[in-house]
Amino acid sequence: MTREETIGIMAILRGAYPNFYRDMSKQEALDVVDLWADMFRDDDANVVGAAVKSLIASDTKGYPPHIGAVKAQVQKQTVKERGGRRGAGEAWQRAINAGKVKDAADELGAVSRYAREHGMSWKDAEKYLKEGLI
Repeated sequence: MTREETIGIMAILRGAYPNFYRDMSKQEALDVVDLWADMFRDDDANVVGAAVKSLIASDTKGYPPHIGAVKAQVQKQTVKERGGRRGAGEAWQRAINAGKVKDAADELGAVSRYAREHGMSWKDAEKYLKEGLI
C-alpha cells in the first residue's frame, strides 16, 4: 500500500471516528500515516480498506481499529478468499510456531522445485501441488 493509499484509509477512519482524531496535530497525523504506510507497505490497499471497513462495521466500543486488528482482519479475509487454504508464508509461520521448520522447508522446497521443473510461477505450482492437480 502506498502512502497516498494510506491517507485514503486514514480518511475512512477519521470519518468513522471524528472525535478520536479531532485534537490530533498535523505532525501527529503525518506520523500516523507514515507508521501505517510502513506497516502495510506489502499489503493491497483494497484488502486493507475492506478490512478496516469490516472492523468499523462490527465495532461496538467506539474506538478505531489498531494496526494489529487490521492485520488480523486482512489475514482472515485473505484465507477466506482462498477458500480456507493458506499460502506458503502461513505454512512457514505455522511450522515455526509448531517447531516443525524442517517440515515446512520440505513442503516449500517441493513447491519451488515443481515450479522450476515445469516453468510456472511459484503460486501456480503451489496450487497444483495443494489441490492434487499433478
